This record gives sequence, C-alpha cells and structure tokens, in this order.
Amino acid sequence: MERIIKSGTSIMMYPEGAWNGNENMLIMPLFKGPYLLASNLKKDGVNTKVVPEAQYKDVENKTIYVKVGEPFDITKYDYKEGLIKLRDEMATLKWNIMEKNLPISKRDELGKDPRYDFMLSNAQEFINGK
Repeated sequence: MERIIKSGTSIMMYPEGAWNGNENMLIMPLFKGPYLLASNLKKDGVNTKVVPEAQYKDVENKTIYVKVGEPFDITKYDYKEGLIKLRDEMATLKWNIMEKNLPISKRDELGKDPRYDFMLSNAQEFINGK
C-alpha cells in the first residue's frame, strides 16, 4: 500500500475489517491500518490524508448510498484519537445518509423480533452473495 500511495495512486481501506452485522452500531470499532499507513508514509516524507467515507445499502429499494467526507491528517492525533475522529466522521456520514434517504420506522411497524429479522436478513444476503 505504501508503494502504491508513493506512486501517486489512492487506495481504499475498510478499517472496520468486517461487514457490520450489528444493528446497534453505525460504525464498528476501527483497526489501526489507516493510522499506521499514514504514519509510516509521513516518516518517509509523504503527507497522506485520510478521506472518511460511508455507505448504506437499502436492500428494499436495491440502492446503495455513498457519502464522502473531508480529507484530514490523521497523524495530527495519537492513534486512538485519530481512529476515534475517523470513526466519528464515518458515523456522521452514515447517519446523514440514513436521515436523508430512509423512511422513519415506528416500533409497532417492526416485527415481533426485529433483531432476529435483521440478523436473518443479513445472513441471507451474505449467503446469496448480494
């Protein structure tokens, strides 16, 4: 990745490290990859900015929403603070997508066990490769 960035090409990283199957967290805790990569590049004199990005897949409408945030220098922070800032930015982007594009649900419109329904839907989507 360092070689690719040094050549002038951008990369995408998914710092959550997995598909988020938790209906209670907009963004899961992040791995250190973006921070470590930017720090290593900075040591070599390459100033790299991290661009937060969030996606939301609206399965019902077969639509994927993507929102991109402002680039920032994650190395201005220690790694924990930098990852918290990145996660907060990603969560805000995802929240903005949901707030703008998704209908409001009422509790009585949900099934008997919405968590089970959510997990079953995610498992089925994974199995079907969609």
